[in-house]
Amino acid sequence: MAARKKAAPRKAARKKTTRKKVARKKVARRKAAPKKGSSFAEELPKSLKQFRKDVERELRAVERQIESASRGARRGLTKVVRESARHLGRLEANGEKHWKKLTRAAQADAKKMYKRLQKATTR
Repeated sequence: MAARKKAAPRKAARKKTTRKKVARKKVARRKAAPKKGSSFAEELPKSLKQFRKDVERELRAVERQIESASRGARRGLTKVVRESARHLGRLEANGEKHWKKLTRAAQADAKKMYKRLQKATTR
């Protein structure tokens, strides 16, 4: 007698459906707490004269870098120098008395300008 092979039972074809997305819990992001104990003005020098010295030192460093930088970098560095010098000129025009009474926004602008200069020197 011939051996008979058993046919494997066929599985029924599955219905093709996409899996439902699981709802995920959103994580609330917290904002950084304001720093206590130090005021914003403490980060800037007490006098306009000291701030001017710091800015001019950074300007000289950036100007030295401009000479050896590539064409594209040179453009960016000269823009930073030009804007910083203009900003410093405005601050000097207002004078020392006005420096001590700078608004929070003006302090932030001065600080931002100085940070840009520092960042440009570290390129």
